[in-house]
Amino acid sequence: MKEKLCPDCKLVKSVSEFYTKKNPRWESERYDSYCKPCSLKRRKAWYEKGGREKVLANANKWRLENPELAKEKHRKWNWDSKMKAVNHYGGKCVCCGEDEAGGILSGNTWKIALAVLLLILLFIFLRR
Repeated sequence: MKEKLCPDCKLVKSVSEFYTKKNPRWESERYDSYCKPCSLKRRKAWYEKGGREKVLANANKWRLENPELAKEKHRKWNWDSKMKAVNHYGGKCVCCGEDEAGGILSGNTWKIALAVLLLILLFIFLRR
């Protein structure tokens, strides 16, 4: 079994005691630098120092400074989310069976718009 050294507690532990990191660019999964207890301790300390608020403040600042780019990123995220939801059902609309992305996602009828909304909500639910 593989073992790894945690730089925080200085103990050699089994890799099962480390969180895994997954990235499609990597050929294999990698392990976090810190063991699970140390990682949780570091995350808690970061949160208590106001780390989350700083990240949100920086994101809001960037959004205000780059409104057009922020809108474009939001549109792209919406489109990608909708396409993932539609592809989850075999690339066809649940209500009408439309298989062209423009027809499914244009929202020109209330049924299509409702189906897309439901697919998005389902996708968000499944993503958790």
